[in-house]
Amino acid sequence: MRFVEFAEVADRLRGKSVAVVGGAPSCLDNAPGFVDLHDVVVRVNNYRTGSAQGTRCDVFYSFFGGSIKKTPAELRADGVTLCMAKCPDAKPIESPWHEKMGKSAGVDFRGIYEARRHWWFCDTFIPEVPHFLRTFELLDGHIPTTGFAAILDVLACEPASVYLTGFDGFTTDLSYLYFHNRATGTLLRLPNNAAALPVYALRGTGIEVMATSDNVLRGGLTTKHIAVDELVKVGDFSWVEPEILSGTETAPGVWAYPTPCPEFDVWRLELVPGRTVTLPADTTARIALVTRGDAAFVEGDESMPAPQGSALFVAAGRNPRTACDSSSTCQAHNSTSKASAAAPIPTFDSSRPAVAPLTTTSVAANRPGRAAQRAQTHPSGVHGDHGNVQLAR
Repeated sequence: MRFVEFAEVADRLRGKSVAVVGGAPSCLDNAPGFVDLHDVVVRVNNYRTGSAQGTRCDVFYSFFGGSIKKTPAELRADGVTLCMAKCPDAKPIESPWHEKMGKSAGVDFRGIYEARRHWWFCDTFIPEVPHFLRTFELLDGHIPTTGFAAILDVLACEPASVYLTGFDGFTTDLSYLYFHNRATGTLLRLPNNAAALPVYALRGTGIEVMATSDNVLRGGLTTKHIAVDELVKVGDFSWVEPEILSGTETAPGVWAYPTPCPEFDVWRLELVPGRTVTLPADTTARIALVTRGDAAFVEGDESMPAPQGSALFVAAGRNPRTACDSSSTCQAHNSTSKASAAAPIPTFDSSRPAVAPLTTTSVAANRPGRAAQRAQTHPSGVHGDHGNVQLAR
């Protein structure tokens, strides 16, 4: 293992065909094997491989913060021979706001390298402060995203060609707000997309199912960073007609609401006394939210009560049935990931229930081939006069 200068990095890429692969869904549009035909393949952060994304990684580019979960063993197996870091082992920027908000790690990167002191396993480039500041100044005093920094560094190496895939400039529509119309049984879907579409003037209970994104601009009412000018600059404040999803009944009591997102699908389960419903999509992890009545999740001899307002996690590979009590009807909404393999999160053995109650308002799970998913529940606002079980995968 060696720490190398940028000149040596440039020598490795100069005159080569280079593919730089980000994590946006567009990386799934490549023909199988195309990415791996390039001389050098550069991948960013918690990348995923596959037929369309390619399976080879020669250069791993990251900011190496705590959210980066790639291990040396994984990277070696993918063929990584060079690691490139976005940030210097220094505090190159003074920011009173970061200090005031207790977020100094956003401008002081020394903690990253202290935490990874024994992590490095191959030739590694860590930029000096002047190298980092050139991009910072190019962006008028903004720290670049890791993907954008990777593109700039690759271009600086004078490759023969650069192919970019999986970069969308934050234009991929990965987030939707779903609102259930209690009178008609339909779902209202509003995209929260890259046009910074603000959501306002909505009434009722909202269940938000979304993929992870760093693309958030806040206009107020928070202790987090507020960027009013930027929000006004990129926001679309025109009237938007929401899309109404009526759903398709795929089985008695089960309505499917397919989404164009690669991360998740949504179902609604209508339960009546005397009828049980099997939760769909048992190949992936699911999150269920009971929004009306009292339900129970049953598998074999195991049973877990789920009163109105309950949010539950159901492990991949488990296939519980859902039932309501004899005195009322019940609805559940279910959201699940579209991955075909089990998510790398704890599963349940025979001594543990197939369904576990959520004790926090946010659950995140990384899945092979897709971004992490997050399901947010709002127990204080569930339907009180009639309800649902929402199932999200």
